[in-house]
Amino acid sequence: LAMGGPVFAAHGLISPRLARSASVIVDLAMFGEFIASLLEFGWTVSPLVKRLAVMPSVVLVLEHPERVVRLDVYTAFPGFYIDPKRAFAILWARRQVLTLHGTRVLMLDRLSMVIMAVHNRLGPQSWSQKEHDYDRYLIDQFRMALKPQERKQLLELVRSLCAVEPMRSLLNALELDAGEVRL
Repeated sequence: LAMGGPVFAAHGLISPRLARSASVIVDLAMFGEFIASLLEFGWTVSPLVKRLAVMPSVVLVLEHPERVVRLDVYTAFPGFYIDPKRAFAILWARRQVLTLHGTRVLMLDRLSMVIMAVHNRLGPQSWSQKEHDYDRYLIDQFRMALKPQERKQLLELVRSLCAVEPMRSLLNALELDAGEVRL
C-alpha cells in the first residue's frame, strides 16, 4: 500500500510537493517475496543510517541506481498495540486506488494516511524544533481538511489499531476525546 507524498495530495491533505522517498506498507507475509522482486529489478538495500534506538527499525530503505527517489518499505508500526498482521489487514480493508503516471497503485485511504503521517513524526528526531514546526504544520493541515464526521471515524480507526497513546497529540489537537485506555 502506497503512502506519503502523492497519497497526501490525492486525498487533499497537503499540497503536492517533491519528496526524497516513496513509502509503502507491505504485508509481513509477503515481505520476502516483495523485496526479492525489487532486488531482481536492480534495487539495493541502502547503507544503514546508524541512529541510537531502543527498538530495531521497521523500515527497510532501498535505492536504485537509475532512480532519484528511494523506497521506504514498512512492515509494522511500533506503538500500535496490535499484531502487525492485524494492523495491515485493517489498513488493507480500507485501501483505495490511485492512478499515478498511468499506473494503478493501491494506497492508504485518507484517514489511514493521517495516522501514518503523524506516526512517522514520532521517530528519533522528533525532539528537534524543526520537527515540532513540521508537526504543527501537519496537524493544522489535518484540522482544516478533516470534516467533523471524518474526525469521529479517525478516532474509531485509531482505536481499532490500538494506537490511541501514540496518536493522543493528534486526537487532542482535533478535539477528540479518546478517554483512558487500558492495555
